[in-house]
Amino acid sequence: LWSLLCSTGPFSLVDSNLYAEFLRVLGETDLITQMADGQLVLGSKGERVVEHYTFYAAFSTPEEYRLEVGGRPLGSLPISKPVPIGMNLAFSGRRWRVIDVDAERKVITLVHAAGGRPPKFSGEGMMVHDIVRQEMLHTYIEAEPPIYLDETARSHFEEATHYFRELGLDRTQTLQVGGRVLLFPWLGDRKTGTIAALLKWQGFDATASGLAVDVANTSLEKFKKGIAKMQQHEAPSATELAEMIPNTMEEKHDHFLPRSIRDLGYGARHFDLPGALEWLAGME
Repeated sequence: LWSLLCSTGPFSLVDSNLYAEFLRVLGETDLITQMADGQLVLGSKGERVVEHYTFYAAFSTPEEYRLEVGGRPLGSLPISKPVPIGMNLAFSGRRWRVIDVDAERKVITLVHAAGGRPPKFSGEGMMVHDIVRQEMLHTYIEAEPPIYLDETARSHFEEATHYFRELGLDRTQTLQVGGRVLLFPWLGDRKTGTIAALLKWQGFDATASGLAVDVANTSLEKFKKGIAKMQQHEAPSATELAEMIPNTMEEKHDHFLPRSIRDLGYGARHFDLPGALEWLAGME
């Protein structure tokens, strides 16, 4: 099976040891069982999974999480992406901060916060590639509105270009705004998210927000000292960064996997360590 699926198949990053661990997990959860002659067949739980009509769908339905504040229910949300502790969001007309995520009970605990963003629902599309963000930067620097813009879009473009130059983003990638530092790496979602994760690993209150990384409760001087300190030590692996994410259940059958395998897959999908470290090393 490993030779067919991994050695010469599409799952080339899965070595034989990881595949053997995966099979053992399937056996422990009764999804598969091994006959006396060594043949692998469906276990009783595996038969129920395969016989259910949802087994044939390629996608998964977002999990409903209950939102709680001080032990009382606030509402519920379909969560299609992991929610990190410390994330700010807007719900029920107010702003909240995530302080705990219980993936087993499907409960997110909140406290009041000063700032937040509306929660994201499924259907937001694929991750943004580096080329898209770099073309955005090029367009801002050139300051020439595309010919296909209508009057409203041209007005938005001119406003954005004005603030781009007023903030000096054509000359710097870091801004001090009150008690927070904003980073503008102009990179895709994977590298931007990895930069935020590395900063959280270092102890910063960092959140990836679109094309920027928001680092709260710090100064530019303190931030740069922290970056210099971080570069003196060995960087964590993508899997270690994934261990900081409370709920890494993304794919349809992730709930059958142990945390160790889920973290391995999550880190490989979401983090680009070489790209993020390269940007941090050359940060202006």
